[in-house]
Amino acid sequence: FTATLSGVTITPIGPSGTVSFKVGVNPITCTPAATVNPATGVATCTTSALLAGTDVIGATYPGDGNYATATAATINQTVNKLGPTLTISPSAASNLNAAVTFTATLGGVTIAPTGPSGTVSFTMGGNPIACTAAATVNPATGVATCTTSALPAGTDVIGASYPGDGNYATATAVTINQIVNQLAPTLTI
Repeated sequence: FTATLSGVTITPIGPSGTVSFKVGVNPITCTPAATVNPATGVATCTTSALLAGTDVIGATYPGDGNYATATAATINQTVNKLGPTLTISPSAASNLNAAVTFTATLGGVTIAPTGPSGTVSFTMGGNPIACTAAATVNPATGVATCTTSALPAGTDVIGASYPGDGNYATATAVTINQIVNQLAPTLTI
């Protein structure tokens, strides 16, 4: 964002200080700080911390010994949801009734500083898998895991989907095949 002090002559003594930017009522951390250029009266704020949706942006100049305070009219900044991809990491072949862990990873987008939230739903042949714990997405990594021991023997088609949240769009993974080996019991009389 660029804020410009105008309506006055800024030469030979220009304004000094830093413009404060905010989204709604919350301050924005600008990188670098939005220091006013005394030759132009311009201050620039760069941030990657806005949330998806329509963000109301404001700016205030606190004044200095020569220039009074100034507040800009707010503007609306539209931030689009990120469109992640979702991949499932396959597990090695397993035996019937053995625990298997699947890992789903949201990728294709930068997840910092605001990471995804929610849970990933895993399926086997289109039917929900009952994970031993909710497959909650880690907002720092975009990873969710599902452990189950309820897969039938054979080649099981495993799918995963992410419902999205306020900042991330929905995503569906390409299915993978999980081989579950039959058990070979012995029979005694």
